[in-house]
Amino acid sequence: MRLNNSNPHDFYGFHFNNDGQLVDERGQAFNFSEQKEIRGANFYPKLCEKIMNFVQESLVTSLSLEKIAIPVDAKENEPQSFIFASRNALTTTDKLLILIHGSGNVVAGIWSRKVIMTDNLYKGSQITYVDKAISEGYEVVILNTNVNSKVVHCETWEGDVPIRGSESPKEHAVHVWDNFICQSKAQHIAVVSHSYGGVVTTHLACERRESFLSRVFAVVFTDSVHQLDPKRMPKDVFRFFCDNARNWVSSNLPLDTCIEKGKRPPLSDPRKISAGDPRHEWTTHAAYNSVFAFLREEYEKKISRARAASATGDRKNIS
Repeated sequence: MRLNNSNPHDFYGFHFNNDGQLVDERGQAFNFSEQKEIRGANFYPKLCEKIMNFVQESLVTSLSLEKIAIPVDAKENEPQSFIFASRNALTTTDKLLILIHGSGNVVAGIWSRKVIMTDNLYKGSQITYVDKAISEGYEVVILNTNVNSKVVHCETWEGDVPIRGSESPKEHAVHVWDNFICQSKAQHIAVVSHSYGGVVTTHLACERRESFLSRVFAVVFTDSVHQLDPKRMPKDVFRFFCDNARNWVSSNLPLDTCIEKGKRPPLSDPRKISAGDPRHEWTTHAAYNSVFAFLREEYEKKISRARAASATGDRKNIS
């Protein structure tokens, strides 16, 4: 998709052109080293904040997502965070896609700030994934795992206060699962998680084992840093990831090339596949088409199994 650029936002003399590239008024692409030398080191975080706000605004205005404050039962003046969700995320009975970014300074809606600024808005943000998911019949929930505290100003004190339910990325995911995703009617849930988002995902699966295994049909990792240990996690959770997950990793090998050496053990970490790009922050975009092809394949498998089970039950009832 392409955002409406009839009234382009200004980012300290830069704007996104129709192709999503950050350029100046002459059409010259943003150059980090050049701008750092001219404007100083403090320019980058200011620009990042402005761009991240723009991306989150676009999720609402261009993709019709809703910004939902958490915790939902926050008391007056209690620190809050937020997530994004499509309007029917809690009511759909079909497909729901959860997006989980990595660690660091990224927030909901962003895969990589660097990719957005040095190459393309659509490649570094989650806009393209949300648009594609909606076009394929998914409702969407975007987690915001890195917002864990807020600065509170009082007359006698000032400091960071943890956000209840989001004290850490892992706790944030569990809180959103319990209060939103588990409350939804979606029968077919998929997860796409980048980098540390994979650690968050595997933790969530272990903490909410029964509901996760019964409703999630596929997990996509992109250059995830998770580690699965069958000795430290439920065996059925471990087997689920072996059978229903793929990890597109940074590699110079062609896209979708299996990069494991030798015969893969019956129970091992999710199959590692080349994302077709050696740069960690690029993997989610580089594997974009393959990710959705995999999700379509896994969804069809689940539907086929359900139909077969239903048919078997009907035959037993008849006999």
